[in-house]
Amino acid sequence: MRGYFRPWGHPFNPAVKASLILAPGLLILQATQHVYALTDRAFVSYLPEGSIGALSYAMTLVTLVPGLLSMGGSFITVLAESASREVRSLRLNQAISLAIFLALGSTLFLFLFGATVVQVLLERGMFGRTDTQLVYTALAAASGMMLPLFLLTPLDQVFQVEGRVGLMARRTLLGIAVNAALNAWFLFGLGWGLGGVALATTLSYWVLLLFVCRAVSNFGMHLHWRDHIAWAGWLIVFLLPLWPLKLLAQQLEIGAWPLLLASTSATALLLLLAGLTYPGRERALVQDTLRRLRGAKQ
Repeated sequence: MRGYFRPWGHPFNPAVKASLILAPGLLILQATQHVYALTDRAFVSYLPEGSIGALSYAMTLVTLVPGLLSMGGSFITVLAESASREVRSLRLNQAISLAIFLALGSTLFLFLFGATVVQVLLERGMFGRTDTQLVYTALAAASGMMLPLFLLTPLDQVFQVEGRVGLMARRTLLGIAVNAALNAWFLFGLGWGLGGVALATTLSYWVLLLFVCRAVSNFGMHLHWRDHIAWAGWLIVFLLPLWPLKLLAQQLEIGAWPLLLASTSATALLLLLAGLTYPGRERALVQDTLRRLRGAKQ
């Protein structure tokens, strides 16, 4: 304890100086992240009344799952304690595979059954069916940012371990520029309205993700692109039955609550089936995650 806390020592020891060097970059990073969040709100203010609230509801629902299933808790500790690039690359690729597993199921679920989720959670009182459709318009377009939301946290922690906070600030500035340009084009040029604003934000997050992945590769960490693409394709094939489930529910006019329970169960079962039957190493990752969840419950 005395080695780290010396009340009568020099206040600017090497450890403190090393931390202060990162302070300007962190300050810029925090400022740019707030500006990023306000960009789409500035453009949506040109739309009819209720659009700002609909976009806020949609973004809350999209960020809820990555927030609850945050992958950044102990990942930075794993990276910091791994001395070799090979071990760091292995842990990072495992995190990416798990993020793909969680994000694809969440994305397709919100895209197909987002209106049902909104109806169950919000449709009451002055919030009617028209409001539900307005929120779902934004939600369907914003659901595509689920994978970047899952991945950016662990990838950003690679930047922190490597001491590249300034690069994190620059990539956020890039995202702001792309978001603003796409918002202007989709809203004023193409007239896509609320869905266009949400889609612009989604695409800007994908630009950020590609930028971060390229930067991480430049750090000497190898990303298994082919394995991740094959894994994603396998999951999508198993999740395809969700589409006829939605069409069948529309024909039978199933109520919101039964449909929500059925769609949630179907999504979870299809994901588990895909993960436990995959012929690659991702199957072991899914099995290990399930064992940890069972152990935590016990």
